Amino acid sequence: VDLREETHGLLNGNHVSRYGKQNWDNIGLSREEIIASEKEIIHGTVGTQVETGSTRPGGRTSTMDVTTAQTEAELCASRGIGYFRLTVLDHCFSDPESIDAFIAFVRTLPENTWLHVHCEAGNGRT
Repeated sequence: VDLREETHGLLNGNHVSRYGKQNWDNIGLSREEIIASEKEIIHGTVGTQVETGSTRPGGRTSTMDVTTAQTEAELCASRGIGYFRLTVLDHCFSDPESIDAFIAFVRTLPENTWLHVHCEAGNGRT
């Protein structure tokens, strides 16, 4: 279960995220718009150099020559892992539609299914 609204994926097998103020870079966009834009942005980096850096104090930056790119949905599909995406703003309570969609999703799962919830820090949207 991927709850992150902010654009993220894998470049050369490394997890990357694009952040705006409060991680709200995609605020106002629909789930479909975010997913389409994310795929375009992530795949658009192949053949380019990308500067990466840590959001942590004192974190280092580096430049990466991008040769491969995947969305998390593509990574999961390549490994035979199920993937369910909701796009929920960071630092905010989930909207009623996302809550309803999550409940509907959970009701489709076999009993005793394990879930991994991807929400960077586990606060707010989870």
